[in-house]
Amino acid sequence: MNKYNANAESNLEEINVTTDCLIAIDSKGNIQGTNSAVRKLFGYKEDDLVDEHINYLIPKKYNQFLQGYLNSYINNIESSLISASKNIIVRKKNGTTLEAELRLNDINLNQKRVYVISIHPLPEPQKEDAYSPSITETMRERYDRVIKASNTAVWEYYADRDMFFLDNQIFNLLGKTFDNLNLTLKGWRELSHPDDKGRIESYWQEYLRGGDRPKEVTYRVKHVSGAWRWFRETGNIISYEKTGRPNQVAGLIEDINEKKQEEEILNRLCSLATDIELSIEEKFSDVLALGTSFFELSVGIVSHIKNDQYTVGHSYPQNEFRDCREFKLKETYCSHVFPMKSVLSWTEAGESKIQNHHYYGKQPIGSYIGTTLFINHEPFGTLAFFNKETRGRPFTERENSIFRLISQWVSAELTREKNLRKVEESQNFLLLMQKSTPDIIFVKDEEFRIVQANQAFLNLYPEEVRHTVLGTTTLEAYDENEAELFLEQDKLALLQGSSQVEESIQFPDGKTRILDTKKIRFLDDEGNKYILGIGRDITRRKEAESLLEESTERYELAVKGSSVGLWDWNIQTGELFWSERFKSIAGISDGSFTPSHEDFISRLHPDDQNQVESAINNHLENKTPYDIEYRFRHDDNGYVWLHARGQAVWNDLGNATRMAGSIDDVTIRKSAESELMRSNMELERFAYLASHDLQEPLRMVANFTSLLERKYSDQLDDKAKEYIHFACDGASRMQILVKGLLEYARIGNEADTFKTIDLNTIKQTVEDNLYASIKETGATITWPNLPTIYADPPQIRSVFQNLIGNAIKYKSKDLAPKIDIHIEPEHSHWRFSITDNGIGMKQDYCEKIFDAFRRLHRKEEYPGTGIGLSICRKTIENLGGKIWATSSLGEGSTFYFTLPRLPNLLKETRHYDS
Repeated sequence: MNKYNANAESNLEEINVTTDCLIAIDSKGNIQGTNSAVRKLFGYKEDDLVDEHINYLIPKKYNQFLQGYLNSYINNIESSLISASKNIIVRKKNGTTLEAELRLNDINLNQKRVYVISIHPLPEPQKEDAYSPSITETMRERYDRVIKASNTAVWEYYADRDMFFLDNQIFNLLGKTFDNLNLTLKGWRELSHPDDKGRIESYWQEYLRGGDRPKEVTYRVKHVSGAWRWFRETGNIISYEKTGRPNQVAGLIEDINEKKQEEEILNRLCSLATDIELSIEEKFSDVLALGTSFFELSVGIVSHIKNDQYTVGHSYPQNEFRDCREFKLKETYCSHVFPMKSVLSWTEAGESKIQNHHYYGKQPIGSYIGTTLFINHEPFGTLAFFNKETRGRPFTERENSIFRLISQWVSAELTREKNLRKVEESQNFLLLMQKSTPDIIFVKDEEFRIVQANQAFLNLYPEEVRHTVLGTTTLEAYDENEAELFLEQDKLALLQGSSQVEESIQFPDGKTRILDTKKIRFLDDEGNKYILGIGRDITRRKEAESLLEESTERYELAVKGSSVGLWDWNIQTGELFWSERFKSIAGISDGSFTPSHEDFISRLHPDDQNQVESAINNHLENKTPYDIEYRFRHDDNGYVWLHARGQAVWNDLGNATRMAGSIDDVTIRKSAESELMRSNMELERFAYLASHDLQEPLRMVANFTSLLERKYSDQLDDKAKEYIHFACDGASRMQILVKGLLEYARIGNEADTFKTIDLNTIKQTVEDNLYASIKETGATITWPNLPTIYADPPQIRSVFQNLIGNAIKYKSKDLAPKIDIHIEPEHSHWRFSITDNGIGMKQDYCEKIFDAFRRLHRKEEYPGTGIGLSICRKTIENLGGKIWATSSLGEGSTFYFTLPRLPNLLKETRHYDS
């Protein structure tokens, strides 16, 4: 069973609170999942029915009837919110049949529409009552958990009997019961708010006129608490009488009170921001009252904090701090918040760290939510709401978002108040305000003429026509239809008091700009109506959003066409998603593997499990890169090598919530690497044996040639002595080359000698070994503070000695050698650089010099074997790093190399410098 079918079956089991059989099908009638009651009734095993058509369970003569019922529902899914039940014959696996009640409904599962068939066996043939509501008590039990989770109630209305039926969920939504759930339509409408009755009347008149279009209306109904709660009612006509008059109507009632509360807060914040009549105290009192109501807390405060002095600037209720408004910051609960930018909340303060506050014993609180207020990016004070008692439920992310919005508004008002105080002494206050804001501000009269505008507004027009804007409607360039469309929002603002719209406007300079404009109606002292408009040019933002959308589409196409497999792990739920390409690369089928982290680990090669788990934990806890190769067992029990990369997402508390990434199949490369490693080992073994065995004959040649020269020198002429000298010199140089080759071959065979080395301990040794050269040339070496690494001490010392020795050897004729060593952390490695002021070389040679026995100069000019840099490269690469060089002829050289950082040092932030 694939992931989708598995989820379907899991959800069917979850909502099944009766013994009814539940079957999930797709829009074609193919079975996606069943609950245990289906398997028990029909006698099939768990996966026997998956992907079979629903007709598989129905005798053939009923197939056409069932298909017609399904098509009728599915093709009208937007309007057919509740389906009527049907009696039908079903067939068990053993061939026996029985009569059952069948009902079809739909749910939203994993953002896909799934159709659920419920089958209720009937003990004996039953006749359906033509007037019984289709939402029976059995249906209420069956869908209770699903409906309750969505804050939605189900309703049906029968026009021929004027009966309005409600699901039990309405009790939970309103907190009360009704004497009779079978209300008349008038009885239900009487429960609504008086101001909404006209809108509801029009809504139901439209229903009774007929038509297939779904209908919707919002209105208020009184809650048991006495408060009016907002509901949205949606539905459509299910059946008609023979006369064509609508009979059965069904739909949903959704509690949208929280959304309406949010709208009220947003609208109130917008209106308060532009209301110049209210004082700052009145505005804050209004906002704090809104906050206490929304968060269901009793006290709201805005404080100012300076030099550890906490002052209550504004509070709700206003008399809450009438006795004392100043405190030491450490005596307040806001000391936990200030000056952080995040929102902190405690539903039950007594069970949080706040209970350790020394002030908790004097003035304990139950619930708290607060944050820091900033003015011009500097911490000013705090905004907080709290209660002496706990409010009984945790703060939601939606509430946190509203709280952040309120805090931003308060910060903006505090900023505005501070700025106003600075400019109130100026006679040109209004002009200064208009010039200082980047937003456009304009005022129109009832004839829609521009009577005032700030400079930002005028700047939208070419300079040569700006002086003509005031006094005009700016519509002269539009035709009649365009002008009428342009003025719609102005008319709406005059009619209902405000409007807000994103407008695309073409200005006289030929450019089209998109403005987000808020328009407010206000009256002057004589009662004349005006429109105050505040707008912001959002053209660039809209263009960026469009580019982002195009980029996202391109990314999705690229992923579909790529050769990598993608994975996504929800750490909080444990759910693991693999793309189809991932499954193909890993060699697994949908039915052979349950996507979970535990099953993933169990599929790894035993030698790789600890390594992979350690890499994942290090990434989640220390944010180290997750880049690893491991072996994964596919369905035929063989292993495939995978290269995996991943990146986690952390929440505000620093906890990882999600991790996603990709995999590549590197089996072929790993096989090649293994073969190459084997070949290299054989070559290294051969080089070692060859160089070792050459030592003795070379020593004999050198010794006997020297003996020949000493014993018979008086008998030899000058030419013979020259030949002997050449032979001795050649044998000596050959010994040096063979010794270097032997040293080169030994690299990589000393793993047992590796240990943790503080590189600072090798500085003196390197300088001691190079003492003669340093003294002779007057060289200076600048060392930084070196890190600790894991390596073979003689080998890493040889690298530094070779590179520094070369910098001294290839010095400039006119300058004493100056050698600077630097180090920088670079992800999981250290990057070293050794820079000199020597003779340098052409950049083309910077790669060739690392080849064995490659020399750029004659041995008479600069002695050496030409193998030193080859040894350096092999040593560095054997340690997991790389080495390279940059140079300019006559301007010196820089040699770079990298070495892995120790795992426990990856979190270091110390900067290494000389």
